Amino acid sequence: MDQIAATIGNFDGVHIGHRRLVELFCQEAKVRNLRPVVFTFDTHPVSVIMPHRPYLLISTLEEKLQLFDEMGVECIPLHFDSAMAAMDARTFMEDILLRQYGVRYLFIGYDHRFGHNRTQGYEDYEQIGREIGIELARGPKVSSGGTVVSSSRIRRLLANAEIEEANCLLGHHYTLSGRVVGGKQVGRTLGFPTANIHILDAHKLLPPHGVYGVRATLDGCFYDGMLYIGNRPSLNNGSNVTIEVNLFDMEADMYDREIKLELIFFEREDCKFDSIEALREQIAIDEISIRTRLKQYHTNHPTR
Repeated sequence: MDQIAATIGNFDGVHIGHRRLVELFCQEAKVRNLRPVVFTFDTHPVSVIMPHRPYLLISTLEEKLQLFDEMGVECIPLHFDSAMAAMDARTFMEDILLRQYGVRYLFIGYDHRFGHNRTQGYEDYEQIGREIGIELARGPKVSSGGTVVSSSRIRRLLANAEIEEANCLLGHHYTLSGRVVGGKQVGRTLGFPTANIHILDAHKLLPPHGVYGVRATLDGCFYDGMLYIGNRPSLNNGSNVTIEVNLFDMEADMYDREIKLELIFFEREDCKFDSIEALREQIAIDEISIRTRLKQYHTNHPTR
């Protein structure tokens, strides 16, 4: 069995704080000639510990795995169930990390806790490590704008449609992934055909209702476009939330295909218009504005 250096956490968002932690961890693993592995969980611990409590994800498991893969780091999802939730820190470190995976060095975030009810802290982990043969180290805080970078901070930014600031703290674009499903074809009658998106993970955080500038990936190709999230008040859609995207200069049938949407910026809030013609005029204005802003964005960020 390979001897492993490990870091462990939920890593929701795989943001710049997580990335700095992983960079430092990989450096330490190299010094010790150990194979670096990131451990995360296959489901959010809240879904097991408090199954009736709602929760929202910045990144799904699939997105986390892809982000770590893009960083060139191996990521192994641990199956989190009631048995793992009941483990104390010693059992987890000895039975799972040491015996099952051969972990010899454990690098954790400055505020990360694990084990049943998270009652123990870093000093306890150090003591356990000394007794069973796992070296412990703790990463630093990572701040931006004088405030520590955290998943909860990014969640708040996304909830306020502060997309550009959230993207800066993420170190990548916030994404929504889904499958194109059938819709009412209203966009086509307005002159702006849209693809209705079914988000693949029900716990994925949706930003506020409104219009966004996005970059879409479809079958390996990139397209600029405008995304609408809302209940279409001008069309009397009731409380049903619609997620639909109009891809610029794209006319192919997208039905039943998977699509990834990278949110670049927030354009405007959702609102009700007095007539369908007023709605059509506003969408035309949105398109001009979003095309211009995306062109400028690509000029300023040619590699993103």
